[in-house]
Amino acid sequence: MKTLKFPPRKTKAQAMVEFAIVLPILLLVVYGLIEAGRLLFIYSSVINATRQAVRYGSASGIGPNGVERYRDCAGIRAAAQRGDFLNAFDDTDITIEYDRPTTANPDPAPYDTCDGNTDTIAVQTGDRVTVRVRADYNAIFPRILPFLSRTVANGNPIIAESSRTLLLSVAISPPLENTVTIITAHTPDPSQIGQSVTVSVTVTASTTPTGTVQVTAQDGTSCTITLSAGSGSCVVTFNLGGTKTITASYSGDSSHKSSSGTATHTVAKWSTKTTITTSPNPSLPGNAVTITVNVENVPGTPPGTPTPTGTVQITGSANCTITLSNGTGTCSTTFAATGSYQLTATYNETSTHASSNATTTHYVLLPPETVTLITADTPDPSQVGQNVTVSVLVIGHATPSGTVTVTGADSSCTITLSGGSGTCTVVFNSAGIKTLTATYGGDADQTGSSDTESHTVELAATTTTITADTPEPSTPNQPVTVTVVVSGGPTTPTGTVTISGADTNCTITLAGGTGSCNVVFNTIGTKTLTATYNGDTTHAPSNDTESHTVASVNCTAITHGPLTISGGNMSMTITNPTGTTVPIQDVTVWWNHDTGRSGNRALELNSASLGVTFWTGNVTAPTYTITPTSLSIPVGTSTITFKFRFNYANQDGTERILINLAAPGCELYPIDSSR
Repeated sequence: MKTLKFPPRKTKAQAMVEFAIVLPILLLVVYGLIEAGRLLFIYSSVINATRQAVRYGSASGIGPNGVERYRDCAGIRAAAQRGDFLNAFDDTDITIEYDRPTTANPDPAPYDTCDGNTDTIAVQTGDRVTVRVRADYNAIFPRILPFLSRTVANGNPIIAESSRTLLLSVAISPPLENTVTIITAHTPDPSQIGQSVTVSVTVTASTTPTGTVQVTAQDGTSCTITLSAGSGSCVVTFNLGGTKTITASYSGDSSHKSSSGTATHTVAKWSTKTTITTSPNPSLPGNAVTITVNVENVPGTPPGTPTPTGTVQITGSANCTITLSNGTGTCSTTFAATGSYQLTATYNETSTHASSNATTTHYVLLPPETVTLITADTPDPSQVGQNVTVSVLVIGHATPSGTVTVTGADSSCTITLSGGSGTCTVVFNSAGIKTLTATYGGDADQTGSSDTESHTVELAATTTTITADTPEPSTPNQPVTVTVVVSGGPTTPTGTVTISGADTNCTITLAGGTGSCNVVFNTIGTKTLTATYNGDTTHAPSNDTESHTVASVNCTAITHGPLTISGGNMSMTITNPTGTTVPIQDVTVWWNHDTGRSGNRALELNSASLGVTFWTGNVTAPTYTITPTSLSIPVGTSTITFKFRFNYANQDGTERILINLAAPGCELYPIDSSR
């Protein structure tokens, strides 16, 4: 059996001796840590103090002491002191200096210091402020530990400095304004390929943008606009046809953000003309026929426009595809049986040229058969009585000769063929849809044939003209004579013309294409007369308008002379200087039972006249009122006269003539011999 052995336990005396030996070492370690911590803390505080102070002194703006921070000496020192937690330094240990470094001399000598609470320092952009701080470090146990004190008195303080460039001002740019770019116009629209298109652009914001706008045409060119008052224009072109997009991109300026806008523009492709022919035409059944097509730019296309390229599709009674070479091409086909065959050539559009098509008729004949065609009947439509030229083509395996008779018109005609074709003239005497027939009688080698064609005949166009409306101006209720002339067509128009636009209208029956009638206006103002020709069996209706003025009358300008009695007549002169006749409403005359000079017989009123006699009768009453159907006071001086059966015997001064006027505004100004 093994036995465990333990070392003998220490005595108290031995423990105390060991502790006495270790304690000094432990104290040295503790004191060393304290001294090292103090030294490092003071050193860190000095460095931090210089940084805080130089940061304060280099900042822009006014400090809490009411002066610029770079010359706020007290403020700079206070910033440094805020980092001194162990009172290792005071204001006298803080030095503030200014220098002006350059590329050639990056570390120059100071040119000024900041003394007192504030200082007057002539600084400029790029100058530098330097803050230097010194502090004392006194060892607590200099005899025990190998830490040497560092003090100002001994000439070896702890020193730190920091430098920063002065921030005299901070430029803060205002936020850029949003802009809106709009393409206001792109003309002409649509345009042609290669045509100059002027693009106008406006850029808007709360203030006026400046700078440039880049304009880009899809499948085309670009251009640059220099804005003037926020707008401008430049020219682009397009290389391909179709619907394109124009983009305007504003690049912005120092105050405005960039923006862009788009617009849709149509570029028309070059127009084309397609023609198709067959050869030989006519052909024999089963024989080869060559189909030839030609595609070209339409007349008026600018010089230099490319010749159409691509393909043409032949459809109808034959099918083939032709690839164009210099705008033309061919393909071959055959037709098995006699008859007429319709062929259509369709040019397939490309990126530069628009589609077009044409048709032709090919004939397959067996000799001696022929085909007669009415190729034109011009003009169509024509007018009644107008010459219509009918063109005819007769085809066969040999050139037809002989004559073609054209019927279906009111006058027929006969064509003597020359080279298988010819023309003659027919006339239609009535309007409507007519049918022309061309009949070829054949010749010694070929049989006859015929063709029909629909033709439209319209009534002859006419022109209606109001040649006069007198008097002009007129006055209310005054007759106005309207004269009209109707012309046009191979014969003179007949029928009626309706005059409207007045309060009382009228109808003219034409004689020799002209005529007149009277209308009446009841009110003043600018009126519109309309003459409507109603047409006849050979002439189409037409119309004309004419402005007419109905003027008011200066009634107060009309004067009269004294009432005069001579024998059996009572009269009064009237002077009308207005330049227009003035209509009369009614006339009243008083003669007051004068017995006359023939016994005791009372006077008898027999007639009244004003230029012309406007009333006759037998009235023995002392007064009488006449309401004429149409009576006006003439321009100038005239005389109104009343005739009695007997001569006057006794005048007592109560005789009187009163004329009431009908012109608007004149009702209150009657012509009264007693005034």
